[in-house]
Amino acid sequence: MIRTEFEIGDYAPLVGEETIERLRHLGFAGGILHVNATPYGGGVAEILSSLVPLKRSLGLKAEWRAFHAPPQFFTVTKTIHNGLQGGDVTLTPSQEELYRNVAKLNTRYAQWWHDIVFVHDAQCLPLIEMKTASQMWIWVCHVDVSDPNPEIWNFLKYWIHQYDVVVFSLTSYVQDIPIPQIFIPPAIDPLSPKNLPMSTWDAESMLTAYGIPLDKPIVAQISRFDKAKNFAGLLDAEPLCREQHTMVLLGNHAQDDPESVGIYRSLYGICRSHHRDVLLLDAGDDPDLVNALQSRADVIVQNSYREGFGLTITEAMWKRRPVIVGDAPGPKRQIQNGKNGFVISSDEHETIAEQLARRIDQLLADPHLRQKLGENAHRSVRSQFLITRLLEDYLRIYPRLFRSVSARFAPATYHLANE
Repeated sequence: MIRTEFEIGDYAPLVGEETIERLRHLGFAGGILHVNATPYGGGVAEILSSLVPLKRSLGLKAEWRAFHAPPQFFTVTKTIHNGLQGGDVTLTPSQEELYRNVAKLNTRYAQWWHDIVFVHDAQCLPLIEMKTASQMWIWVCHVDVSDPNPEIWNFLKYWIHQYDVVVFSLTSYVQDIPIPQIFIPPAIDPLSPKNLPMSTWDAESMLTAYGIPLDKPIVAQISRFDKAKNFAGLLDAEPLCREQHTMVLLGNHAQDDPESVGIYRSLYGICRSHHRDVLLLDAGDDPDLVNALQSRADVIVQNSYREGFGLTITEAMWKRRPVIVGDAPGPKRQIQNGKNGFVISSDEHETIAEQLARRIDQLLADPHLRQKLGENAHRSVRSQFLITRLLEDYLRIYPRLFRSVSARFAPATYHLANE
Protein backbone atom coordinates (compact mmCIF):
# COMPACT_ATOMS: atom_id res chain seq x y z
CA MET A 1 0.00 0.00 0.00
CA ILE A 2 1.39 3.41 -1.00
CA ARG A 3 0.29 6.46 0.89
CA THR A 4 -0.81 9.23 -1.47
CA GLU A 5 -2.44 11.85 0.77
CA PHE A 6 -0.84 13.68 3.69
CA GLU A 7 -2.75 15.89 6.10
CA ILE A 8 -1.26 17.12 9.36
CA GLY A 9 -4.61 16.77 11.13
CA ASP A 10 -4.46 12.98 10.70
CA TYR A 11 -1.81 12.87 13.43
CA ALA A 12 -3.97 14.54 16.08
CA PRO A 13 -5.12 11.25 17.70
CA LEU A 14 -1.47 10.31 18.27
CA VAL A 15 0.12 13.63 19.30
CA GLY A 16 -2.80 15.79 20.38
CA GLU A 17 -4.62 18.79 18.93
CA GLU A 18 -2.30 21.22 20.70
CA THR A 19 0.71 19.90 18.77
CA ILE A 20 -1.18 20.09 15.49
CA GLU A 21 -2.26 23.67 16.10
CA ARG A 22 1.28 24.64 17.01
CA LEU A 23 2.51 23.17 13.72
CA ARG A 24 -0.17 25.01 11.77
CA HIS A 25 1.08 28.32 13.16
CA LEU A 26 4.70 27.64 12.30
CA GLY A 27 5.62 28.42 8.74
CA PHE A 28 8.08 29.73 6.23
CA ALA A 29 7.19 31.74 3.15
CA GLY A 30 10.20 30.81 1.03
CA GLY A 31 11.03 27.75 -1.03
CA ILE A 32 12.58 24.66 0.55
CA LEU A 33 14.49 21.92 -1.27
CA HIS A 34 15.69 18.56 0.08
CA VAL A 35 18.30 16.65 -1.92
CA ASN A 36 19.53 13.13 -1.19
CA ALA A 37 21.17 10.24 -2.98
CA THR A 38 18.29 7.89 -3.69
CA PRO A 39 14.47 7.97 -3.88
CA TYR A 40 14.07 4.63 -2.10
CA GLY A 41 15.85 1.93 -0.12
CA GLY A 42 17.34 3.91 2.76
CA GLY A 43 16.31 5.72 5.91
CA VAL A 44 16.77 9.21 4.48
CA ALA A 45 14.41 8.49 1.58
CA GLU A 46 11.93 7.04 4.05
CA ILE A 47 11.98 10.19 6.18
CA LEU A 48 11.71 12.56 3.22
CA SER A 49 8.83 10.63 1.68
CA SER A 50 6.74 11.73 4.67
CA LEU A 51 8.43 14.95 5.77
CA VAL A 52 8.20 16.81 2.45
CA PRO A 53 4.49 16.07 1.82
CA LEU A 54 3.70 17.08 5.40
CA LYS A 55 5.47 20.40 4.86
CA ARG A 56 3.31 20.89 1.78
CA SER A 57 0.18 20.07 3.76
CA LEU A 58 1.07 23.06 5.95
CA GLY A 59 1.31 25.30 2.89
CA LEU A 60 5.10 25.34 2.58
CA LYS A 61 6.73 25.35 -0.85
CA ALA A 62 8.78 22.19 -0.33
CA GLU A 63 10.42 19.92 -2.90
CA TRP A 64 12.49 16.74 -2.84
CA ARG A 65 14.99 15.69 -5.49
CA ALA A 66 17.19 12.61 -5.70
CA PHE A 67 20.76 12.65 -6.96
CA HIS A 68 21.61 11.05 -10.32
CA ALA A 69 24.86 9.12 -10.56
CA PRO A 70 26.44 6.07 -12.23
CA PRO A 71 26.98 2.88 -10.17
CA GLN A 72 30.72 3.47 -9.78
CA PHE A 73 29.98 6.76 -8.03
CA PHE A 74 28.18 4.92 -5.24
CA THR A 75 31.21 2.70 -4.74
CA VAL A 76 33.13 5.88 -3.96
CA THR A 77 30.46 7.30 -1.67
CA LYS A 78 30.13 4.01 0.24
CA THR A 79 33.86 4.29 0.94
CA ILE A 80 33.23 7.83 2.19
CA HIS A 81 30.30 6.59 4.28
CA ASN A 82 32.48 3.91 5.89
CA GLY A 83 35.20 6.47 6.53
CA LEU A 84 32.81 8.87 8.22
CA GLN A 85 31.86 6.01 10.53
CA GLY A 86 35.50 5.42 11.43
CA GLY A 87 36.44 2.82 8.83
CA ASP A 88 40.09 2.38 7.80
CA VAL A 89 39.58 3.41 4.18
CA THR A 90 41.15 5.72 1.64
CA LEU A 91 40.20 7.33 -1.67
CA THR A 92 42.32 7.22 -4.80
CA PRO A 93 42.81 10.41 -6.84
CA SER A 94 40.54 9.04 -9.56
CA GLN A 95 37.80 8.36 -7.00
CA GLU A 96 38.10 11.88 -5.64
CA GLU A 97 37.79 13.23 -9.17
CA LEU A 98 34.70 11.13 -9.88
CA TYR A 99 33.11 12.39 -6.67
CA ARG A 100 33.61 16.01 -7.73
CA ASN A 101 32.55 15.51 -11.35
CA VAL A 102 29.25 13.74 -10.64
CA ALA A 103 28.16 16.62 -8.41
CA LYS A 104 28.92 19.05 -11.22
CA LEU A 105 26.85 16.99 -13.66
CA ASN A 106 23.89 17.12 -11.26
CA THR A 107 23.96 20.91 -11.22
CA ARG A 108 23.57 21.30 -14.98
CA TYR A 109 19.91 20.31 -15.17
CA ALA A 110 18.55 21.68 -11.90
CA GLN A 111 17.08 25.03 -10.96
CA TRP A 112 18.24 26.11 -7.54
CA TRP A 113 15.80 28.95 -6.84
CA HIS A 114 14.95 27.82 -3.29
CA ASP A 115 15.64 29.92 -0.21
CA ILE A 116 16.73 26.92 1.88
CA VAL A 117 18.47 23.83 0.52
CA PHE A 118 18.91 20.73 2.69
CA VAL A 119 21.60 18.38 1.40
CA HIS A 120 21.42 14.96 3.05
CA ASP A 121 24.60 12.95 3.70
CA ALA A 122 27.90 12.99 1.87
CA GLN A 123 26.85 11.79 -1.57
CA CYS A 124 25.53 15.21 -2.54
CA LEU A 125 27.84 17.35 -0.41
CA PRO A 126 29.69 19.15 -3.30
CA LEU A 127 26.41 20.62 -4.55
CA ILE A 128 27.18 23.50 -2.18
CA GLU A 129 29.19 25.02 -5.01
CA MET A 130 25.83 26.04 -6.54
CA LYS A 131 24.95 28.20 -3.52
CA THR A 132 24.04 31.85 -4.09
CA ALA A 133 24.47 34.67 -1.60
CA SER A 134 20.74 34.88 -0.84
CA GLN A 135 20.33 31.19 -0.03
CA MET A 136 20.84 29.17 3.13
CA TRP A 137 22.34 25.72 2.62
CA ILE A 138 22.17 23.11 5.38
CA TRP A 139 24.07 19.84 5.39
CA VAL A 140 22.22 17.05 7.22
CA CYS A 141 24.57 14.25 8.24
CA HIS A 142 22.66 11.10 9.23
CA VAL A 143 25.62 8.79 9.91
CA ASP A 144 27.65 8.11 13.05
CA VAL A 145 30.52 10.63 12.96
CA SER A 146 31.57 10.22 16.58
CA ASP A 147 35.05 9.14 15.40
CA PRO A 148 35.44 9.81 11.67
CA ASN A 149 38.44 8.73 9.61
CA PRO A 150 40.65 11.89 9.58
CA GLU A 151 41.63 11.46 5.92
CA ILE A 152 38.01 11.23 4.76
CA TRP A 153 36.85 14.05 7.04
CA ASN A 154 39.64 16.34 5.85
CA PHE A 155 38.74 15.59 2.22
CA LEU A 156 35.11 16.60 2.85
CA LYS A 157 35.84 19.71 4.94
CA TYR A 158 36.38 21.82 1.83
CA TRP A 159 32.63 21.52 1.11
CA ILE A 160 31.35 21.21 4.70
CA HIS A 161 32.82 24.59 5.64
CA GLN A 162 30.90 26.29 2.83
CA TYR A 163 27.52 25.37 4.37
CA ASP A 164 25.66 27.78 6.61
CA VAL A 165 24.64 25.12 9.12
CA VAL A 166 25.25 21.42 9.80
CA VAL A 167 22.60 19.16 11.32
CA PHE A 168 23.73 16.04 13.19
CA SER A 169 21.47 13.42 14.79
CA LEU A 170 23.12 13.51 18.22
CA THR A 171 25.18 15.88 20.37
CA SER A 172 27.91 13.22 20.57
CA TYR A 173 28.60 13.85 16.87
CA VAL A 174 29.69 17.46 17.42
CA GLN A 175 32.68 18.46 15.28
CA ASP A 176 35.34 21.18 15.40
CA ILE A 177 34.03 23.22 12.48
CA PRO A 178 33.56 27.00 12.13
CA ILE A 179 29.81 26.93 11.44
CA PRO A 180 26.71 26.41 13.61
CA GLN A 181 25.75 22.84 14.45
CA ILE A 182 22.23 21.74 15.29
CA PHE A 183 21.24 18.36 16.69
CA ILE A 184 17.95 16.85 15.54
CA PRO A 185 17.30 13.12 15.91
CA PRO A 186 15.36 11.48 13.05
CA ALA A 187 11.86 10.12 13.51
CA ILE A 188 9.34 7.67 12.07
CA ASP A 189 5.98 8.27 10.45
CA PRO A 190 3.39 6.37 12.52
CA LEU A 191 0.92 6.57 9.61
CA SER A 192 3.22 5.03 7.01
CA PRO A 193 2.21 1.53 5.84
CA LYS A 194 4.96 -0.20 7.79
CA ASN A 195 3.95 1.50 11.06
CA LEU A 196 0.15 1.26 10.96
CA PRO A 197 -1.42 -1.19 13.45
CA MET A 198 -1.53 -4.72 12.05
CA SER A 199 -3.76 -7.45 13.45
CA THR A 200 -2.24 -10.68 14.70
CA TRP A 201 -4.07 -12.59 11.95
CA ASP A 202 -2.73 -10.32 9.21
CA ALA A 203 0.79 -10.42 10.63
CA GLU A 204 0.85 -14.19 10.93
CA SER A 205 -0.62 -14.62 7.44
CA MET A 206 2.15 -12.42 6.02
CA LEU A 207 4.89 -14.31 7.88
CA THR A 208 3.47 -17.65 6.75
CA ALA A 209 3.45 -16.43 3.14
CA TYR A 210 7.18 -15.75 3.45
CA GLY A 211 7.88 -19.16 4.97
CA ILE A 212 8.48 -17.97 8.53
CA PRO A 213 7.30 -20.65 10.98
CA LEU A 214 5.11 -19.67 13.90
CA ASP A 215 5.60 -22.73 16.12
CA LYS A 216 8.46 -21.11 18.08
CA PRO A 217 9.18 -17.63 19.42
CA ILE A 218 10.71 -15.30 16.84
CA VAL A 219 13.89 -13.27 17.26
CA ALA A 220 14.50 -10.86 14.39
CA GLN A 221 16.90 -8.25 13.08
CA ILE A 222 15.71 -5.95 10.30
CA SER A 223 18.33 -3.78 8.59
CA ARG A 224 19.99 -2.88 5.35
CA PHE A 225 22.63 -5.40 4.36
CA ASP A 226 25.52 -3.34 5.70
CA LYS A 227 28.62 -4.59 7.51
CA ALA A 228 28.12 -2.13 10.37
CA LYS A 229 24.66 -3.57 11.08
CA ASN A 230 26.55 -6.68 12.23
CA PHE A 231 24.17 -9.47 11.25
CA ALA A 232 27.21 -11.77 11.48
CA GLY A 233 27.69 -10.91 15.16
CA LEU A 234 24.11 -11.92 15.87
CA LEU A 235 24.74 -15.26 14.16
CA ASP A 236 27.68 -15.77 16.57
CA ALA A 237 25.23 -15.48 19.46
CA GLU A 238 22.66 -17.89 18.01
CA PRO A 239 24.37 -21.18 19.08
CA LEU A 240 24.77 -19.82 22.63
CA CYS A 241 21.03 -19.29 23.17
CA ARG A 242 19.26 -21.85 25.36
CA GLU A 243 15.65 -20.86 24.73
CA GLN A 244 14.22 -22.35 21.54
CA HIS A 245 13.28 -19.86 18.83
CA THR A 246 13.45 -19.05 15.14
CA MET A 247 15.84 -16.29 14.17
CA VAL A 248 14.88 -14.16 11.17
CA LEU A 249 17.38 -11.87 9.44
CA LEU A 250 15.45 -9.54 7.16
CA GLY A 251 17.39 -7.10 5.00
CA ASN A 252 17.24 -4.92 1.94
CA HIS A 253 19.58 -3.20 -0.50
CA ALA A 254 19.86 0.58 -0.71
CA GLN A 255 20.34 1.92 -4.23
CA ASP A 256 23.46 3.80 -3.13
CA ASP A 257 25.14 0.83 -1.40
CA PRO A 258 27.06 -1.48 -3.77
CA GLU A 259 28.47 -3.50 -0.83
CA SER A 260 25.10 -4.86 0.21
CA VAL A 261 25.02 -7.73 -2.30
CA GLY A 262 28.34 -9.05 -1.00
CA ILE A 263 27.11 -8.81 2.61
CA TYR A 264 23.99 -10.78 1.70
CA ARG A 265 25.96 -13.50 -0.06
CA SER A 266 28.30 -13.86 2.90
CA LEU A 267 25.38 -14.20 5.32
CA TYR A 268 23.69 -16.68 3.00
CA GLY A 269 26.76 -18.90 3.08
CA ILE A 270 26.99 -18.74 6.89
CA CYS A 271 23.30 -19.56 7.34
CA ARG A 272 23.43 -22.54 4.98
CA SER A 273 26.56 -23.97 6.59
CA HIS A 274 25.92 -23.58 10.28
CA HIS A 275 22.43 -22.43 11.26
CA ARG A 276 19.33 -24.56 10.80
CA ASP A 277 16.97 -22.30 12.72
CA VAL A 278 17.95 -19.07 10.98
CA LEU A 279 16.00 -17.62 8.05
CA LEU A 280 17.70 -15.04 5.85
CA LEU A 281 15.26 -13.00 3.78
CA ASP A 282 16.11 -10.45 1.10
CA ALA A 283 12.68 -8.81 1.25
CA GLY A 284 13.12 -5.80 3.50
CA ASP A 285 11.65 -3.49 0.84
CA ASP A 286 8.21 -4.97 1.53
CA PRO A 287 6.71 -2.62 4.15
CA ASP A 288 3.95 -5.08 5.00
CA LEU A 289 6.48 -7.81 5.78
CA VAL A 290 8.53 -5.42 7.93
CA ASN A 291 5.37 -4.40 9.76
CA ALA A 292 4.31 -8.02 10.24
CA LEU A 293 7.68 -9.16 11.55
CA GLN A 294 8.08 -6.20 13.91
CA SER A 295 4.52 -6.65 15.16
CA ARG A 296 4.77 -10.41 15.70
CA ALA A 297 8.40 -10.99 16.76
CA ASP A 298 9.01 -11.73 20.43
CA VAL A 299 12.40 -9.99 20.47
CA ILE A 300 13.95 -7.50 18.05
CA VAL A 301 17.73 -7.13 17.86
CA GLN A 302 19.70 -4.32 16.20
CA ASN A 303 23.30 -5.44 16.63
CA SER A 304 25.00 -2.46 14.93
CA TYR A 305 28.46 -1.42 16.03
CA ARG A 306 28.12 1.91 14.16
CA GLU A 307 24.69 3.48 13.70
CA GLY A 308 23.78 7.14 13.29
CA PHE A 309 20.20 6.52 14.39
CA GLY A 310 18.18 3.33 14.00
CA LEU A 311 14.83 3.86 12.31
CA THR A 312 14.07 0.13 12.46
CA ILE A 313 14.75 0.30 16.20
CA THR A 314 12.20 3.10 16.53
CA GLU A 315 9.66 1.22 14.41
CA ALA A 316 9.92 -1.86 16.63
CA MET A 317 9.69 0.26 19.78
CA TRP A 318 6.55 1.90 18.41
CA LYS A 319 5.05 -1.59 18.02
CA ARG A 320 5.81 -2.34 21.67
CA ARG A 321 8.58 -4.82 20.97
CA PRO A 322 11.48 -5.31 23.42
CA VAL A 323 14.66 -4.33 21.56
CA ILE A 324 18.28 -5.33 22.17
CA VAL A 325 20.83 -2.99 20.59
CA GLY A 326 24.58 -2.88 20.12
CA ASP A 327 26.91 -0.36 21.69
CA ALA A 328 26.60 2.37 19.02
CA PRO A 329 25.83 6.06 19.72
CA GLY A 330 22.50 6.21 17.89
CA PRO A 331 20.87 3.14 19.46
CA LYS A 332 22.14 4.14 22.91
CA ARG A 333 20.23 7.43 22.51
CA GLN A 334 17.08 5.48 21.74
CA ILE A 335 17.35 2.66 24.29
CA GLN A 336 17.72 3.21 28.01
CA ASN A 337 19.28 0.00 29.24
CA GLY A 338 16.86 -2.01 31.37
CA LYS A 339 14.02 0.50 31.00
CA ASN A 340 12.79 0.27 27.41
CA GLY A 341 15.20 -2.35 26.08
CA PHE A 342 18.74 -3.62 26.52
CA VAL A 343 22.10 -2.26 25.36
CA ILE A 344 24.96 -4.70 24.75
CA SER A 345 28.40 -3.26 25.46
CA SER A 346 31.94 -4.54 25.90
CA ASP A 347 32.45 -6.42 29.15
CA GLU A 348 35.51 -8.15 30.54
CA HIS A 349 33.42 -11.05 31.85
CA GLU A 350 31.31 -11.76 28.75
CA THR A 351 31.81 -11.54 25.02
CA ILE A 352 29.31 -9.57 22.95
CA ALA A 353 27.87 -12.86 21.66
CA GLU A 354 27.46 -14.20 25.21
CA GLN A 355 25.68 -11.03 26.32
CA LEU A 356 23.38 -11.12 23.32
CA ALA A 357 22.47 -14.75 23.97
CA ARG A 358 21.84 -14.07 27.66
CA ARG A 359 19.51 -11.13 26.95
CA ILE A 360 17.64 -13.05 24.23
CA ASP A 361 17.13 -15.96 26.64
CA GLN A 362 16.05 -13.60 29.43
CA LEU A 363 13.40 -11.97 27.26
CA LEU A 364 12.10 -15.20 25.74
CA ALA A 365 11.71 -16.71 29.21
CA ASP A 366 9.88 -13.72 30.71
CA PRO A 367 6.75 -12.46 28.89
CA HIS A 368 6.06 -9.90 31.62
CA LEU A 369 9.47 -8.32 31.08
CA ARG A 370 8.87 -8.25 27.33
CA GLN A 371 5.57 -6.46 27.87
CA LYS A 372 7.04 -3.96 30.34
CA LEU A 373 9.97 -3.02 28.10
CA GLY A 374 7.71 -2.88 25.06
CA GLU A 375 5.24 -0.50 26.68
CA ASN A 376 8.05 1.76 27.88
CA ALA A 377 9.55 1.69 24.38
CA HIS A 378 6.26 2.75 22.81
CA ARG A 379 5.97 5.70 25.20
CA SER A 380 9.54 6.75 24.40
CA VAL A 381 8.77 6.91 20.70
CA ARG A 382 5.48 8.75 21.21
CA SER A 383 7.21 11.47 23.21
CA GLN A 384 10.45 11.81 21.23
CA PHE A 385 10.64 10.12 17.84
CA LEU A 386 7.50 10.74 15.77
CA ILE A 387 7.56 12.64 12.46
CA THR A 388 5.55 15.54 13.93
CA ARG A 389 8.41 16.30 16.33
CA LEU A 390 10.91 16.19 13.47
CA LEU A 391 8.68 18.47 11.39
CA GLU A 392 8.41 20.96 14.25
CA ASP A 393 12.18 20.97 14.78
CA TYR A 394 12.73 21.85 11.13
CA LEU A 395 10.04 24.54 11.18
CA ARG A 396 11.53 26.13 14.28
CA ILE A 397 15.04 26.42 12.91
CA TYR A 398 14.18 28.42 9.76
CA PRO A 399 13.70 31.88 11.28
CA ARG A 400 16.36 31.53 13.95
CA LEU A 401 18.95 30.36 11.46
CA PHE A 402 18.31 33.22 9.08
CA ARG A 403 18.72 35.60 12.02
CA SER A 404 21.91 33.97 13.29
CA VAL A 405 23.61 33.68 9.92
CA SER A 406 22.66 37.16 8.76
CA ALA A 407 23.91 38.58 12.06
CA ARG A 408 27.15 36.56 11.65
CA PHE A 409 26.80 34.95 15.05
CA ALA A 410 29.75 32.92 16.32
CA PRO A 411 29.53 29.16 15.63
CA ALA A 412 27.12 27.58 18.04
CA THR A 413 25.37 24.33 18.82
CA TYR A 414 21.67 23.86 19.37
CA HIS A 415 19.71 20.78 20.39
CA LEU A 416 16.26 21.55 19.05
CA ALA A 417 14.60 18.27 19.96
CA ASN A 418 15.08 18.69 23.70
CA GLU A 419 14.92 22.43 24.23
